[in-house]
Amino acid sequence: MSRITLGPPPALGATAKYRDYKPWLLEHFVDHVCAYCLMRDLGAEVEHYEPKKYAPGREHDPTNLLLACGNCNGPGGKHDYHPQHAERRRRPQDTSGHLVLDVRVDDYAAMMRLRPDGSLEPEGPESDRAAWNISLLKLDLLDEERAKLLDLVDAAELALEPSADETEALKMDLLLAKMTPDLVGRVLLLEVLDVPMSEGLRAHLREHGAPLG
Repeated sequence: MSRITLGPPPALGATAKYRDYKPWLLEHFVDHVCAYCLMRDLGAEVEHYEPKKYAPGREHDPTNLLLACGNCNGPGGKHDYHPQHAERRRRPQDTSGHLVLDVRVDDYAAMMRLRPDGSLEPEGPESDRAAWNISLLKLDLLDEERAKLLDLVDAAELALEPSADETEALKMDLLLAKMTPDLVGRVLLLEVLDVPMSEGLRAHLREHGAPLG
């Protein structure tokens, strides 16, 4: 059950605004990673899972806050979509009733499989909803980036293999050090989609700040 569990929000008081919770969200969404695509780090900003327009009473409620990139949360992505509000501008004719993915409660790995080419293949009882979200959030545009990440995982696993050759071992250490920041910055996608990683690689990423269980 791969989900991101957010710790208790900070006690900022009744006058706290939603943007005040950004440091707390950044503790969970490494390097400004978007809570929807789990890849883009385009300066992701605080986003309301249930749009402010339809839930004004939850505007500053930390349980309604995530980080999102402009692509996923912009006019061409989630935007003001809410299945219960027909006046929405995003997909106003949609009658599917599907909810947008919520990484805090949805098991992405049970809904879609990450293929070696980086594409997401809907599967399981909620495959229709998964396919709908891939379309809504345009997650297929990130296939190439996800494929590169999978290649990076494979390369890191090779770099961690012990070598009796001192020169080769040093070369692999340097290569691993170069790859580590990118892996740490994208580790949430690996975790949420249950991408296989050795315990050695997981331990290495934890040592470098990756929020892995």
